[in-house]
Amino acid sequence: MAAPLAVAASFIVAVSSWLVVPRHLRSAPRRARRVFKRMQLSTKYEREVLVAIEVALRCGQAMKACKRRTPVFKDALAIDPVTATDEENEAYVTRVIAERFPNHEVIGEEASAKLGSIPELTEKTTWIVDPIDGTQNFVHGAPLSVVSIGMCSGAIPVLGVVYDPYRDELFVGVANEGLQFLCPMCLTSSPKVIKEMSGLWACRKKFT
Repeated sequence: MAAPLAVAASFIVAVSSWLVVPRHLRSAPRRARRVFKRMQLSTKYEREVLVAIEVALRCGQAMKACKRRTPVFKDALAIDPVTATDEENEAYVTRVIAERFPNHEVIGEEASAKLGSIPELTEKTTWIVDPIDGTQNFVHGAPLSVVSIGMCSGAIPVLGVVYDPYRDELFVGVANEGLQFLCPMCLTSSPKVIKEMSGLWACRKKFT
């Protein structure tokens, strides 16, 4: 009799833990899979892209939730202010990557700021994380900040995801696959492949 009771207790604890997580956070993995299926990608980095989209969506939702209340500052007087949401988002992304890809490295903006330097890239696969790209705008309530996540194979960038939670817009770029833009909520629309960006890169010398 003890065994069934233990199983029942474990089930109740699991369900209770699941219920206390906000719905938008519970749906992030499912939504990430829906978004990926709509994209025109045939990449060996499918798992990595899925994880990048998933964590970007969840971090973006945390940013929107914080926008409804006053941000908690870690260092409000700094030129580059840090909020609790910055650190919470980065800790979340770092934890997920460590769980899904134990052999990968993570370079986070907030962790690097504490170290006083940015770690050098190694031959390992390394994720580059800016949990709130545009913190100044974020702390002043301006909806002009995003979640930026990139991944390098050695020293070579191979994928990047940028999510704007305020407009629900997602940019996904994969090496040799181009850059795609889509609004995840518009499930009936197709992703737009952005080709003009290569023209801006080709003309970069004119502006430097």
